[in-house]
Amino acid sequence: PFPTNLFGGSIVKDLAGNEVPSSLNNERLSIFDSQDIQDYYKIFISPEFPAEITDPCDSEYKNFLLGGIVEKRAVSYQKLQNISSDYEEDYSSLKEELKIPDVFDFAIVFEDFPKIKLEKSIPDVVEIIAKSHVLEVLKENGTIINSKFTLKVW
Repeated sequence: PFPTNLFGGSIVKDLAGNEVPSSLNNERLSIFDSQDIQDYYKIFISPEFPAEITDPCDSEYKNFLLGGIVEKRAVSYQKLQNISSDYEEDYSSLKEELKIPDVFDFAIVFEDFPKIKLEKSIPDVVEIIAKSHVLEVLKENGTIINSKFTLKVW
C-alpha cells in the first residue's frame, strides 16, 4: 500500500515516457495497460494530480518489486496559478502569507511561465532589490522542470 499522505492522484508512464491509464484508490494502485507487455513502470504520486475514480482492474500484479524511490520537493504549476490569482485578488493577504513586511511591495517574474503574472507597476523613485532563483515546478503531466524566477522587492 502507498502512504495515505501522498493520496491525490497518480500518473503512470512506461519507460518510453508514454502515459498509461491508472488510478489510485484506497491505497491501491491499478494500472490499465491494454498491451500488458510492460515489465517496468514509472509511477508519479502527488496530491496535486487529479484523483480519478475508475472501476478496479480484473487482474492483479503479484510478486512485484519497487525500484528506487525518489522524493522531490517541488511547487505545482497549479499552486503558482493560485498564487497569481491571490496576487491580483488579495494582495495584502498574500504578502502576509509570504511574510513580506507591510512597508514593502513585491513582484515575482517567471521566465518560463508568461501566463503567471505577479507584477504591478513599480514607482520610478524607489530602490528595487531583485534576486533570481531556480524553482522545481511540477506540471500536471508529472514532469518536473527547473524554472527561473526573479523576486523583486521595493
